[in-house]
Amino acid sequence: MRSIFFSRSAGIATSVKNIRRIFLLIITPWKGVVVIMGKNRTISNQLESAICDCFCPGADKRAIKMDSKSGKLTHQIPGLRHFQNLRAFAKDFGQWVKAEYPEIKQVKDISVSVCNKFLDMKADFCAKATLKKYRSYFQKIQMCTNHYFKSVNLEWKGNIVVPESCKEQDVESVRFGVRMDRTDFDKIVEYAAERFPDAKTGAEISARLGCRAEGCAGITAGMVRLDEPGRYGHGEIHLYETKNGKIKGIEKGGRPRIIDIRRAEDAVFFKGLCQGKSFAEQLIPITADSINRGLRETMEVLGIKGKYELKSLHSIRCMFAQELWDANKAAGISYEKNLRICNNQLGHGDSRGFEGVKAYIDAAPY
Repeated sequence: MRSIFFSRSAGIATSVKNIRRIFLLIITPWKGVVVIMGKNRTISNQLESAICDCFCPGADKRAIKMDSKSGKLTHQIPGLRHFQNLRAFAKDFGQWVKAEYPEIKQVKDISVSVCNKFLDMKADFCAKATLKKYRSYFQKIQMCTNHYFKSVNLEWKGNIVVPESCKEQDVESVRFGVRMDRTDFDKIVEYAAERFPDAKTGAEISARLGCRAEGCAGITAGMVRLDEPGRYGHGEIHLYETKNGKIKGIEKGGRPRIIDIRRAEDAVFFKGLCQGKSFAEQLIPITADSINRGLRETMEVLGIKGKYELKSLHSIRCMFAQELWDANKAAGISYEKNLRICNNQLGHGDSRGFEGVKAYIDAAPY
């Protein structure tokens, strides 16, 4: 491993590169920082080493962005989020190259046709915007790699073709996704309980309330109002917070809304989540992205990822909506009132009418 040298007198790092490496060790798990110079490094290791070397925390993002707009591209990576995205993409691409092209051992041997075939594979389940983002990742990785490995001269830029997305051939299915089967949901919860416990809890919250990912991640103990009966007599969830005297929702559009807890078992579930937590403490300590990421990885392991094209939590919202619709129908609630209840529980604005909620459920008149 490359050494990090410190000044004996001052006790500080002696170069900008060393400061950057220290920063990398602080913000990323140890196993994720690859700076090993052995002979048997994988493609993923080689790409990640180049990306880590070009990470420049504290660099002027605005200046770099203006240079890129004027055609002056740079290998520097100033932003943490962009750095993390590049590392994740490089790992995914490297693993794919290892599986599909085992004869390729060094980055310099990756041709642009290999990159295009990778995008062709991704086109089966990625939107056009995502594929364009991946093309920009390839371009940035090319600059990082050419800078880091002085003997490498990749020429991917300008030759990478963004394929048509198979996912966008049916606009309605892309927008609203596929309703998750309850049997698949049970499998996800069982598997994720050990590996992704917080994502599993997020999925259960969505299945009980129909929340979006940001709602599941943002609910605090104070938002759970079991003392207020609500429509079903089991309590309410108030999906909003008050800051500086202003009320703001924690979900899409910032609209405050109230969700009714539908069943007694759901009330018990939320009471358990609130135990030991302060009023402002979140029920689960992770972000919306982390919930979706945990669910995607779980679904991939279970072999059901391809069944649900959109964000996995959205498919769970569709499942919740159908189960709510069926329960209200069985309870004798009228067709129009059922539409209104489902629409409100999903958090759709009144201006949309009922067309949005009808895309989530089989809402044949009765």
